[in-house]
Amino acid sequence: MAILIFGFLLNLSVYCEENSDIRKDNLSLIEEINNKFANILANQLSIDKIKINNINVNQHSSSIFLQNIISTEFSNKKLLSMDSISYNLNINIIENNIYYDKIKNSKKQLKRIAKSEFQYSIMQNNNESSSPKLNAKNNSFSLILSDTINISEIEWLERSELPFTKSPLPPEKKSFFDNYISPVIVASASVLTIILLFSVRSK
Repeated sequence: MAILIFGFLLNLSVYCEENSDIRKDNLSLIEEINNKFANILANQLSIDKIKINNINVNQHSSSIFLQNIISTEFSNKKLLSMDSISYNLNINIIENNIYYDKIKNSKKQLKRIAKSEFQYSIMQNNNESSSPKLNAKNNSFSLILSDTINISEIEWLERSELPFTKSPLPPEKKSFFDNYISPVIVASASVLTIILLFSVRSK
């Protein structure tokens, strides 16, 4: 009995170890970056002791997704307010997408890149002099996460309904033949054709 229990625990341990590094899908990777951004914003607001009335995000395929993450973070930390003396958070999404890049000498794997870049400003939503003043300049946040994936995994890594989780595959790199030999053959064939035409006409 003890041997059976030991065997079960050993198998469980092996299973957990094998699945401890399960690859995140593209949405989870973007979510990880967006959560870090939301956390940085929340910490800034907590330090400045201010609350947000409106969160405005520019048009992007991930706008609603990012806005929900920030709203949840602010709500959990009690940083949302409907008071007249509060602030607007304006976010401009420059990038919040997934990209794939080739890996040298690898035909089965790609480098996956999750890149997010935002500009944001926090401004008063009224002109009352009693309100604390904040610098309304654009602040920046950017973060890149990358790892290696198998090309065969892309189908389940992406979400077809969420464009920001999808990316076209990098173009195939042309071989030496395509770059140099093939153009020479085409040019030679063209020259030969012209020579033949003139030869036929001259007869």
